[in-house]
Amino acid sequence: MDIKKYLQNLDWWLVGAVCLLSLFGLICIASATRINLGESPANVIKQGVFFLIGIALMVIAANADYEYISQFTIPLYIVNILLLVTVLLVGSESKGATRWIALGPLTIQPSEFAKVIMIFCLAKVITERQKQISDLKTIGFLCIYTGIPLLLIQKQPALSASLVLVAIFCIEIFIAGLDWRIIRNVLVVTVPIVALILFDVSREHPLFTDKILAEHQFNRILSFVDPSRDPSLYYQTEKSISAIGSGKFLGKGLFHGTLNQLSYLPEPHNDFIFSVIGEEFGFLGCIFVLAILLFIVFRCIVIAISARDTFSQLVAAGIAGMFAFQTFVNMGVATGILPNTGMSLPFVSYGGSSMWTNMVALGLMLKIKKKETKSLAHDNKKKLMENLCIAYRHILCKHDIYATGTTGRLVEEAANLVVHKYLSAHLGGEQQMGAQIINNDIDLMIFLRDPVSPHAYESEVNSILHLCDMHNIPLATNLATAEVLLLALDRGDLDWRNVMR
Repeated sequence: MDIKKYLQNLDWWLVGAVCLLSLFGLICIASATRINLGESPANVIKQGVFFLIGIALMVIAANADYEYISQFTIPLYIVNILLLVTVLLVGSESKGATRWIALGPLTIQPSEFAKVIMIFCLAKVITERQKQISDLKTIGFLCIYTGIPLLLIQKQPALSASLVLVAIFCIEIFIAGLDWRIIRNVLVVTVPIVALILFDVSREHPLFTDKILAEHQFNRILSFVDPSRDPSLYYQTEKSISAIGSGKFLGKGLFHGTLNQLSYLPEPHNDFIFSVIGEEFGFLGCIFVLAILLFIVFRCIVIAISARDTFSQLVAAGIAGMFAFQTFVNMGVATGILPNTGMSLPFVSYGGSSMWTNMVALGLMLKIKKKETKSLAHDNKKKLMENLCIAYRHILCKHDIYATGTTGRLVEEAANLVVHKYLSAHLGGEQQMGAQIINNDIDLMIFLRDPVSPHAYESEVNSILHLCDMHNIPLATNLATAEVLLLALDRGDLDWRNVMR
């Protein structure tokens, strides 16, 4: 692998934002676990190790051929189910929930891994059935496909992870083109059901909610709809709101959060770490964290929009939705606008399984972003190349574009595209491109030839064209063929090249 090329193509804005957020999370965890008061720094050290392992997992995911791996979604789905069943059989219990599998000194939470696995598996299944996405049979199958792991997770119980799966499911079928009338009908049914559940929980003698929900889940919803019924149930949310409010605009300062340092905040290093941020860093600290998380979600959405095929687009959209939903729920719980569900804040909250899941998801985003197509042109065809790139910018922007020096600069300026520029042709640019052809790093070649005017470096040009023929690189030497290939690329007709790699 060309390390220099790899680093150049990396989305450093996305990686930098995640690293900055994770390091800030370490500082907040240090305060939440009160290492300044002599408490053990074990959790901080563990989270640092989790982060480093997460970086390694991100690099692996960013270099893995996810399109090839997508062929094995059935075994991957089965492994996911087996892990969730294993939790119920031999998992360790904590606070009335069985969500973890102990592996010596390490505990893993399969419900966290299930999020990214289901993003991947759902995307593959939906891609295969996209044309029938609005058929009742297809919707029913997808509901069952998602419902099996969801029910196993809910059995633990883990309401937060279940809600994430529901959000991922809704996002992916929406992106796939679900008929809006079905969405309307679902909302017509769902809204009254949710209202009925909230009403039944608020009753002194509930009719059914206390029977279908676990006791701690029922109590959390009750504390949200009627805090006065039992103030002890509202304790966590009340302290969280007080901590955030007491931080005011600038906060009390690191290690100076009264409620945090005196152990009044529940789960301050995990579910309520946003409360620590609010108390010690104030409104500015909250906005800082929220802005970075929104930026990460925004970059993921941009990558999803630019993805070259439906499968990649669904994976990227699912990951963006996962980050956005977890952020909304965690902050919503901390500020009291949502019932307590025990949701971690991405890249900030303590937890190895959560960190690793998010890092693998980030690696997939980086991989999706790295797609390639190349171009160069005869001098008197450069204007035509500019016009071609302007006309098909909506396709080209989804891919990496490479060109020799002058052509690349002109296309970059004319079509507002990012172009990776080789040396000028006479300085070795054509040889650079020839090397990539030999290494099978090029998806297609567009070389607009002038059949009338001779080219000064015709022998080098012929060499490039010869290499394309030898290595089965789709080649366009005129405008008509170029348009056909670009449209085929957009449809996914060139995906067969991934098999050859």
